[in-house]
This record gives sequence, C-alpha cells and structure tokens, in this order.
Amino acid sequence: VMATKLAMKLGDYAITEAGFGADLGAEKFLDIKCRYAGLKPDAVVMVATIRALKMHGGLPKTALGEENLVALEAGIPNLLRHVSNIKDVYKLPCVVAVNKFPTDTDAEIKLVIDKCSELGVKTILSTVWADGGNGAIELANEVVKLCEEENNFTFSYELEGTIEDKINAIVRNVYRGEGAILTAAAKKEADRLAAEKAAAKEEKAKAEAFCDGVAVELAADPAKKAIAAQIKRDLIAAGKYSFEQFCSMDVYRAVLELGMTSAEEMMRDYRK
Repeated sequence: VMATKLAMKLGDYAITEAGFGADLGAEKFLDIKCRYAGLKPDAVVMVATIRALKMHGGLPKTALGEENLVALEAGIPNLLRHVSNIKDVYKLPCVVAVNKFPTDTDAEIKLVIDKCSELGVKTILSTVWADGGNGAIELANEVVKLCEEENNFTFSYELEGTIEDKINAIVRNVYRGEGAILTAAAKKEADRLAAEKAAAKEEKAKAEAFCDGVAVELAADPAKKAIAAQIKRDLIAAGKYSFEQFCSMDVYRAVLELGMTSAEEMMRDYRK
C-alpha cells in the first residue's frame, strides 16, 4: 500500500503488477488492497501470450511454436473469462496486451483480436522483447486513453454478511461456481474469526461510548482536562505514552474514574 501510494504521488501514472490471473492476484488486489487502502484503479492491462493460450487449449509445450488455430480457439475462453471478470464483475476498463513471440502467426493474432473484440475489449501487440520501449508505445497510449474514461469500479463481494457469504460471492462472481462447501475445520475457523470480529466490534463500541463520555465530562471540567493534558505530556517525556503502556483512554480513565492527578501516580498505581 505504501509503495503504491508513493508511486501515485511521484508519477503521473502508477502501474501495479497485481499478480497472476484476474481470479487470484487481481481479485486480492481489487477486493482487499483497494478496499482497505481506498484506491480506485483507472484501468487494467490483461497480459497474455498466444503460446500460453494454445497450451490452455491442450497443445503440448513442444508444439507451441507451430500455428494451431484449433488449440488457440480452445484456450481463448480462459483469457476471455479473466477479461469478463474485470469488465463485468469489477466494472473496470480493460485492454489485452499480447506479448508477441516470433513464432506467432498473423492468423493466430487475428483470432485473439477478434475474440476479445466480441467482449468490447481492444487487443494490442506488445513487442518490447524485440523493440524495447518503442514496442509498447501503442499499448501505453491505449492505457492513457482508458485511464481518462469514467468507470464504476466495484467489488466482487460486500463487507456485510458472514465469511461464508463472502466466499460464496467470490465463487459465484469470479469462478462462476454454484457455491463453496466448507470442511468441518474450515467452518470451525470461520466461526472463530466471526466471534473475534464480533468481540472486537463490541470493544470498539465500548471505547467509542467511553470517549463520547470523556468529551462531555472534560468539556464540563476544565481543571480535569488540564490535568489529563499534563499527564500526557509527562508520559511522552518519560517514553511511556504508547498503546502498549499508557494510551489516551488510560489517561482519561485514570483522571476521571480513579482521580489520579500526575503521571508519577499513574505509572506507580494504574493497572490496565
């Protein structure tokens, strides 16, 4: 997250390699990282090779250098599913970048372009291996164009609901499955995580209620407010002001509930 935000500050465009596949790396990047970091991607570059698509179509590795439109057409649905995930699930503009190999034929390239165009996605050849930076100029221009378009970026699942609800949403939306069946061990772990989340939510509610009460009480008693501020300063000077040692809630509790008046008294007698 820090690296991505730094890149966004330092350059006009920030490119993140989100990992392998729109069902693995991109799913985690979009559903988790972007959600919690408050990031909204502008566009996605889907990288593919004709050799890999022919292998997906059942061709052995030793035959990938030969033209084979049948194997290529059989493997293309793999690419199209990833493209569909980006466009239809995450609602992001997408361009397919085909890393061109010397063995790729014009007929194979045309087949990929035609199939992707059926989904409304442009396919651009990347020849950086042979031509260096000049081999990616067309691709870069298309990415800039897509970045300037409005998009309705969304997630494959919402935060509301149980862990099992979220897993099922990913299975249905990203993998096009009917749902997930959790093993007993997985179900037990999901229940444990849910209980931890509920406990944390309850603790947060208690803390917020306490802080609301603190604000009211300190506003009505300037003397106690001054004492709390002085204790904070003294704890900071003593190197004792941290979440693990003494935090703001500890100081307010010590002053308002226990009647303490100094950092020395707090460090000696206060117990979390």
